Amino acid sequence: MWFSDLKIRTRLVSSFIIVALVASVVGYTGIQSIREIERLDTELYENNTAPLEPLLLITEDFQKSSIALRDIVITKDMDKKVEYLGQLESTRQQLDKNYKIFEETMEEEDIQKVYQDFRNRGGEFRGVVDRIVELSMSGQDEEALLLLRGDADRITGEVSSLLHEIINLKIEDAEKKSDSNRVIADRSVFMMTVYILAALVLSITLGLLITRMITKPLNQMVQAAESIAAGDLRAEINISSKDELGRLGQAFSSMVKQLRDIVGQITEKSQMVAPQPGSLIQVLNKPLPAPMKQPLP
Repeated sequence: MWFSDLKIRTRLVSSFIIVALVASVVGYTGIQSIREIERLDTELYENNTAPLEPLLLITEDFQKSSIALRDIVITKDMDKKVEYLGQLESTRQQLDKNYKIFEETMEEEDIQKVYQDFRNRGGEFRGVVDRIVELSMSGQDEEALLLLRGDADRITGEVSSLLHEIINLKIEDAEKKSDSNRVIADRSVFMMTVYILAALVLSITLGLLITRMITKPLNQMVQAAESIAAGDLRAEINISSKDELGRLGQAFSSMVKQLRDIVGQITEKSQMVAPQPGSLIQVLNKPLPAPMKQPLP
């Protein structure tokens, strides 16, 4: 195995680098997921939540226009008519501003279609309003009142219905995007969990592998050293790696072999040395003679 032939330092550094890279991937994936969810939430707010405010203001402006128009027709005081006409013009200006604000956030085709119908009805309503104001300011309040209760009320109802339809479409689209964002968030959580578990398994596997590569040869040499200390020179060390421990194991095996050769030579030479006749060793090895018994004088 090529990994076992690497130096211990290279092996450890490589493992740390691999774990660091995996952790970087996990972190990068998490950051990208957070940014994606943030982008989707921002898009949801800008395209679906924020436009609801100008839509509600448009609805309010139409109601104010209807009220101002009614006041113009009902009152007989010309000064009051002029005052209400000023309110009507101010409401129209505010209505045009809200139109522009809403149109900047309008992207959905179905909403664009409904909005176009709404603008057409709004333009028709403005023409009817101008005709009613003209009649009322010229003293033809009865004709103005008939037009107010006829075409003006009818168009106001249509405009109100179209506005509510647009609001409902925005809410439905927001719910769809919210569900989609939830799916993306769940998928991101799942992927993060998978990456974290993979990094955990990889880290534990590398740790166990490197630990085994270091402790196994060390245990062999410890057992061999204990056997030699007990006088058994038959200990064998089988370390096939080419790292520092492999070289140490080879050196240890050579040392044991040399010890066996030396002990063998000493044993062989000791057996070759035999005691010669009449030598001091034979004399010392002879048993002492029994003492002689002499009669007492």
